[in-house]
Amino acid sequence: MSGAKELAAKISTAYALKSPRIILRIRLIKALTLADIEGKNPADILSEAYENLENAVSEFEISEESDGLMIFSSGKSYSSEKILCKNHMLKAHELLGSNEIYVSIPRRTCLSAIAGNAGEETYRTFICLHEFTWQDDSYGNAPIINALFVVTEGEITGIIPLDEQ
Repeated sequence: MSGAKELAAKISTAYALKSPRIILRIRLIKALTLADIEGKNPADILSEAYENLENAVSEFEISEESDGLMIFSSGKSYSSEKILCKNHMLKAHELLGSNEIYVSIPRRTCLSAIAGNAGEETYRTFICLHEFTWQDDSYGNAPIINALFVVTEGEITGIIPLDEQ
């Protein structure tokens, strides 16, 4: 199989993007064919994937039960992948009024966040929500990661594993 065909086979299903200590799989908004990628630079293809992801609609909802200290951007395709969009994460910072936030993406279509300076009760509620969603397969959304991401100035700067010890 030629290099272009191998690349097409891989990216028509998913991209594997490396971020600090993690690998996230991002399905493309449009399926790619060999003709779409033949002769293209892989960096250009990746740039187009990010642009498509940036253009995917996903709005935040503010939780009334957490005094506005928890937000959700869930239920739509690519909601969880929006963690990779700096503008989306900057909006989360703005809504939460915090330079550092914790973001949960336990399953596809699920993203929630809290301010880094949220109180203990809000933090515990956030962890419980993450753990419940991580364990709940009733919607059939594929699991992503049992961890929280630390996001600073719109970019992932750390990860807090939540795996059972």
